[in-house]
Amino acid sequence: VTRDAQGSRFVQTIRLGAGGAGDRVEFATRIDWQTTESSLKAVFPFTAANPMATYDSQLGTVVRGNNEPRKYEVPQHQWFDLTAPDGSRGVAVLNDSKFGSDKPDDGTLRLTLLYTPGVRGHFQDQAVQDFGRHDILYALAAHAGDWREGGVPAQAARLNQPLRVFQTPAHPGALGRSFSLLKLSSAQVAVQAIKKAEEGDEIVVRLRELTGQPVHGLRVTASAPIISAREIDGQERPLGAATVDQGQLVYDVGGYSLRAFALKLGAPPVKVTPPASTPITLGYNEDVVSTNAHRSDGRFDAAGDTFPAEQLPAKLMSEGIEFSLGPTADGQKNAVAAHGQTITLPAGNFNRLYLLAAADGDTAAQFLVDGHPVVFTVQNWKGYVGQWDNRLWADNPPDNVFNWIYEFAGLAPGYTKRDSIAWFCSHYHQPQGDAFYEYCYLFKYRIDLPVGAKTITLPDNPRVHLFAVTAALNPRDEARAANPLYDQFDDHTPSAPTIMPAGGKFADAVTVAIAHPLYWQAGGLRYTLDGSEPTVNSPVYTQPIPLSGKVSLKTLQFDAAGHAGPVATAAFEVVDTTPPTAVSAVACAPQPFVRVVFSEAVEKTSGELPAHYRLSEPVTVTGATMADDGMSVLLHLSDAIEGSAVALTVTDLRDRSPKANVQAGQTLKVLTAAATYSRAEAVPPEGIEVKLADQPRRGRTTAWTMNVFVRASQLPENRTLIAGFGRTDDRANGTGRYFASFANGLHLWARSADVESTTPMVLNAWQMLTATYDGQVLRLFQNGRQIGGTETTLSDDEQVVRLRPLDPWDKQRRFQGDIRGFALWSQALTPEMLQLLAAAGAEQK
Repeated sequence: VTRDAQGSRFVQTIRLGAGGAGDRVEFATRIDWQTTESSLKAVFPFTAANPMATYDSQLGTVVRGNNEPRKYEVPQHQWFDLTAPDGSRGVAVLNDSKFGSDKPDDGTLRLTLLYTPGVRGHFQDQAVQDFGRHDILYALAAHAGDWREGGVPAQAARLNQPLRVFQTPAHPGALGRSFSLLKLSSAQVAVQAIKKAEEGDEIVVRLRELTGQPVHGLRVTASAPIISAREIDGQERPLGAATVDQGQLVYDVGGYSLRAFALKLGAPPVKVTPPASTPITLGYNEDVVSTNAHRSDGRFDAAGDTFPAEQLPAKLMSEGIEFSLGPTADGQKNAVAAHGQTITLPAGNFNRLYLLAAADGDTAAQFLVDGHPVVFTVQNWKGYVGQWDNRLWADNPPDNVFNWIYEFAGLAPGYTKRDSIAWFCSHYHQPQGDAFYEYCYLFKYRIDLPVGAKTITLPDNPRVHLFAVTAALNPRDEARAANPLYDQFDDHTPSAPTIMPAGGKFADAVTVAIAHPLYWQAGGLRYTLDGSEPTVNSPVYTQPIPLSGKVSLKTLQFDAAGHAGPVATAAFEVVDTTPPTAVSAVACAPQPFVRVVFSEAVEKTSGELPAHYRLSEPVTVTGATMADDGMSVLLHLSDAIEGSAVALTVTDLRDRSPKANVQAGQTLKVLTAAATYSRAEAVPPEGIEVKLADQPRRGRTTAWTMNVFVRASQLPENRTLIAGFGRTDDRANGTGRYFASFANGLHLWARSADVESTTPMVLNAWQMLTATYDGQVLRLFQNGRQIGGTETTLSDDEQVVRLRPLDPWDKQRRFQGDIRGFALWSQALTPEMLQLLAAAGAEQK
């Protein structure tokens, strides 16, 4: 089943498993998530109703009731269950790593799949959290009796930890048709983990009781007889002796208890011959390692970065293969930069050659074994080896920030690199110090050797570095996982954009929008209108495109490396027989303008004729300026419109189609806003201070807008106030409403209730700064484009306008440049009105 809703796509497969897995109904769900301010839930209405439900909490269970005003989202780990009050039947919702849930009524359980909250504060990154592609698996498991009788914990474990199948070459099978590492005498207890002890040769086993009921005399059987056992804690510190009877661990376990034991095992039933390996001596020709004392010693890449000597071992064992690494002292060579050298292989019975290698960037490499090519890619020595779908941000934000004010600028697909990591370190050396939490790696590569192989020739590519080479006889390196053991993201690939509408014939001018695909980056969406393939030099899509005539639209997304994604194509045939109409008209005093938006592009001559526009007020239209795209006109008025019930009559406009369709005439209401204070003149260097005695105090929820035009002659210093109203002291939080320039960009300064941005002030050019407040959300604009916003509550403040004010810190007027056209309104202006102000400002410059 495939569904699309609110910008996201959902592909769901409902299935039954074979054998024991058929005890549940599975929902395999793939989601391309791009929906804001939403919580996505899977809803299960059941016939069994109970005001209480049981929730798995990993080390126990919790019984909870229905949602309450302050408890409407609760945790659960692998399952939660609704059982009929009489205990006769029930059903569990199993899930693979989705921990949120709720219960709106007696008969309904809901599993929370994704959550993208609405954001008004400083943590703007959360506004797109969970964006990307998700593969989510959940299931329903019905049962007789309660969840204990139904074996729900085991069902959930089977969903979360499915059987992993491996393929191997045919062999006699000395262990028989079945083999088990551990067996438990009771299904009430589960093995949480098996691992090798941190110290010594013991095996650590952690076990958990699942049902909340004690088990007496639990017997644990291992693959070999248990010789001795001791109880330990989570840090493997001794707690006491444990009982071993007839080669089995025996103990009592309490309900929901967690126990850990260190076991010493006897001889295994079958021993495997370990690989035989012979390290090969290399002729090192580069120093790529540095010590803590001299981090500038050596060089791996152009930046002078190096492997940390204190972390590299002299010998390295990886899956039974021994490697000998080079010296790490200052000035010593320790790597082979590949220049086509030939290495002689040792004589003997070897079937594998193992390389420890890394490269300066992922690098394709061709090796020759006795002249026969072996080609693979050697991975970058540092950087990510895997990543989930990754959000991209404008302005290249630093690694450590608290207030996130950066714009969402795209989504890069997740990936995993598959090469085997033989060694890694949590940092590498830079000449000036450690690069903390920047990992570096050595990768292990296997080359199969033909019988009697004598030489291996390295690539002629010095970006590839070898650190060690070992020849080995290893007949047990053929096991392969039949299914992936980890997320591989092979399907996280670019898709085509969406064209809306998707083509066709139209009797009126049509405006086409292009929606970016799931994976995109700002500035990467390109298009053509002549049927040619888009290139990186084609126009960037920024806004809907008006079309006329016959058009073949093609569009695709380019990634950061300039790689093109799939192309979307749509054919349009527009035979426009419909005259244009005026869609909206707005005015904003004190500006003597009205901005009119049309349904389609209007021909310039008819659109700029003042006689085609008439107002119901005694204000005349003295001129008109069409926008380049013909979709709007700015009417010049003899005076500003002050009234709120003004009508505009529009007549005789022609569209730009070949038929030049003429509008018969229409009348529409002009949406207006009157300023409570305005000053058109330039602000002198000594500043302006005006008390608005006839205006009420600006309260904490009072709506307002202020607007100003500025031109900076030099880059403002950090913490420069420009213009605004209210107090300019630095004491009372939420007071003062001032345009300001800070080190990171333009701000709306409101004393600890600031709106931040990373948008700088443009030098030597007029720009319009606007701030609006609707009683909840404070927004900051530059030239009509929002550059910041936050949900906040302001404090009551005085009614004083200050233009080029003294700053509150050292009482200086810091702004150098021109300020004019300040205005203040007692409402939050609409986006259409802001567009009018921007157009009027451009007209007056």
